[in-house]
Amino acid sequence: MIRQAILGHAIADAMGVPFEFRARDTFTVTDYEGFGSWDVPAGSFSDDSSMLFCTMRHQIEHSDIDDLKQKFCDWLYNGYWTYNRKASFDVGNTTKHAIDRWLQYGFDTELPCDEHQNGNGALMRILPVMLAANSHDDVFQLSRRYALTHLHIRSILSCTFFGHIVLALKDGHSFADSFQLAQRYTQPHFMTFQGERPHFARLMDTTILTAPRETIKSSGYVIDTLEAVCWSMAQSFSYEQAIFTAIELGSDTDTVGALTGSLAGMLYGLHHIPAHWIRELSRIDDIEQLIHEFEQQVIS
Repeated sequence: MIRQAILGHAIADAMGVPFEFRARDTFTVTDYEGFGSWDVPAGSFSDDSSMLFCTMRHQIEHSDIDDLKQKFCDWLYNGYWTYNRKASFDVGNTTKHAIDRWLQYGFDTELPCDEHQNGNGALMRILPVMLAANSHDDVFQLSRRYALTHLHIRSILSCTFFGHIVLALKDGHSFADSFQLAQRYTQPHFMTFQGERPHFARLMDTTILTAPRETIKSSGYVIDTLEAVCWSMAQSFSYEQAIFTAIELGSDTDTVGALTGSLAGMLYGLHHIPAHWIRELSRIDDIEQLIHEFEQQVIS
């Protein structure tokens, strides 16, 4: 299940890259494409997967958080775990600002923590942290520990909700049951962070799963992203259908696609997808080796 989660994420990321920023209903996804919104070839993954791979490497090495921050710096400016080993493309403003502050002032420098820091930059890379979590009791603290670039509680709670879904899927639950478990485990945090409850209203009352498509936003705002992912999963019965549904929402296609792909990979597997989706993913041999080490050093 680890392999199908990670590859599910990366494949959908690469599938969504050429359509990023495109308006809804102006394109159709059927396969990898190159040189669309970004000047990169077909099968190229973005920051979503690069930062996830950095996180996996940190977990494999059992290194400290400062080392992970250094890996993010090396990714942004030195091509570490980019699709072509060159400086990254498609970097979120909050992520870049955090990394630049680390480089200028040190890893202990204080970062902004307000409502304007609620992009999806922490959510998009939290998957391997949750795959390695021992229990639902650990999810909130892991979300807080690995926020790093996005420190507002809304982002942390979004990672928490997603993390509970990951753990439940890992335990063999259906998506519907996993979603309900995420609601149950996230609810107590709103006793402490009462002001955040309205932002999670559609997630906590389940209306997001049956909401009309026109009400689903797919922007880089962390709540929009999380809602779009859960909605896409609720409409789907296969990996392909899930990621196509997510990406064709438009806007932040790579991140919404990647997060949906990770959950869909866990739920449906990758057995029936076209073989070239795996074969033509950039750096697939490196990714397969990373997954193998992750399974051996972190999960086992």
